[in-house]
Amino acid sequence: MRQSTYKSLRIAFWFGLSCIWLWAGSKPQAGQTLLLDDFETLDSVKRWEGDIQLSRARSSHGQYSAMVRLEQGRSQISSNKLPQDWRGYDRLLFDIYSDREEVSAITIRIYDAVGGDLGIARANDYYEAHEKIFVQKGWNHIEVNLRPLRADSGARDLSLDRIRRLLISAARAPLPWTIYLDNIRLVAGQEGRETASRTQPQDTVTVVDNGWFTVRQVARPEDVPESLAVTALRKEAQKEFDLLRETVRAAQLQGIETIYQERHLVTAELGLQIRPRLAWFNNDEKKREMFSYIVESCRRGRLELEDKIQGIDRMPEADDTQVGDPLIRPFPPLKGRPAKDSFFLDERNEPMMILSLHSPSQTLQRFFATPLQHIESYTVGGGSRWTIYDSPVYAAFQRWPDTHRVGWDGWCGHLIRDIHSMAGRKKENIVICLESPHTRQAVEEYIQTNIPKFHANPELLYDIEAYELMYICYCERSQRMFHEWLEKKHGTVINANDKWGTAYKSFSEVVAPPVRDSRPLPDTNRALWYDWSRFNQDRFTNYLLWVRSLI
Repeated sequence: MRQSTYKSLRIAFWFGLSCIWLWAGSKPQAGQTLLLDDFETLDSVKRWEGDIQLSRARSSHGQYSAMVRLEQGRSQISSNKLPQDWRGYDRLLFDIYSDREEVSAITIRIYDAVGGDLGIARANDYYEAHEKIFVQKGWNHIEVNLRPLRADSGARDLSLDRIRRLLISAARAPLPWTIYLDNIRLVAGQEGRETASRTQPQDTVTVVDNGWFTVRQVARPEDVPESLAVTALRKEAQKEFDLLRETVRAAQLQGIETIYQERHLVTAELGLQIRPRLAWFNNDEKKREMFSYIVESCRRGRLELEDKIQGIDRMPEADDTQVGDPLIRPFPPLKGRPAKDSFFLDERNEPMMILSLHSPSQTLQRFFATPLQHIESYTVGGGSRWTIYDSPVYAAFQRWPDTHRVGWDGWCGHLIRDIHSMAGRKKENIVICLESPHTRQAVEEYIQTNIPKFHANPELLYDIEAYELMYICYCERSQRMFHEWLEKKHGTVINANDKWGTAYKSFSEVVAPPVRDSRPLPDTNRALWYDWSRFNQDRFTNYLLWVRSLI
């Protein structure tokens, strides 16, 4: 009996302890915070490089913040004197205040010991949220995910135990610009009240997760306060929207064309339902502007239709026993439309204006052509940043070194992608050389495989081979082609020397002018650079014509 009681007590003890563990696990766990800088003492500004000083004008935590003046040539601040072991924390938080009416973008960089500090690190071997911090008027609360914190190259994670520098830049924002910076901290888990910044429902929150970022407000859109005047204007806008919608239905019942008035319904829905959900529109000033426009435009459209229904605005005299043409004729079948003088022609041999959207919206197709009326086939490069991994061009790029672009360190020009390109399974430089026979063979295979499928589209009017293209390559084939082009243009090297102010003995001595950061070097011969640029334009045009011949 005593043994049975002891066993029961043990079971009860462990059951109770398990309940305590479960209860404790269900409770929000207090997080940990490491303060990097709160700008509450003069010592803070000494840790930073740049035009920065303490200020009591604005603060999100404590009494002071850092007032930062950004101007041309001094558009950034940075510090390598902050705590450098960021292990155990999952996010970096800080706040920025701006008085500027318009939205501006800020960049942050984080350097570690592996990549090296500012001025030492190789390009992209650091973390960079390039213009991913949207700064609106008022307080902006920024959150950067640290798990993981990928180098901009995509090749590695930063070593959080050896962080070297935090840099904040506004190089591409309108300058000069004064902002206030406060409460820079690392947080793990749920942050406690004692370290959290003060917030208001309308404040902007930007969350950066490596290459992605989202912008919202502290509160849900519907919970952000608005003035009584704006609320009254919202109701008036909704009323005018409803009245116009009813009038459109009545006019359509009478056979009256309403497409021009329907435009106002679409813009009204954008202003009433879509834009107020976005942080950069959900404020009294923007909503006052939007709602006022909705009131005016919907009322104007309604009165136009009411005047037609009542006969105040008389319809053109016509034989009402015959069905007339609609005010805006529908598109004829688009595939195979004839063209004349750079215009596609309709069934009356009249020029057509065809506008379409990159959107599957059925509502908007009332006003625009189907998005299926064209295809971006990406045939110039044999694929795009979205599709390259399924293209024979990628297989060739992996196998043959001569398919790699040489000497160009700038934007890929959509041929095909670089580490800054959107989309793709990973950050990767796939920047191709179009002179490689292996590239051309792969492009031809891509065309043979995909063009029949693309062109089977019954709505297809035209094929865009690619767009926003730019191409320069310094490979050996390109250099030889450049020499041949120079000889064809100038005839003799003596003639070329006379124009360039040089003393080459033969065209084979000429080296195409190199670049750094996609710009010619400071001492580049401008006349030679002009010839190099023109050559690249001509040879790329010839390549485009070759691609077109295959389609």
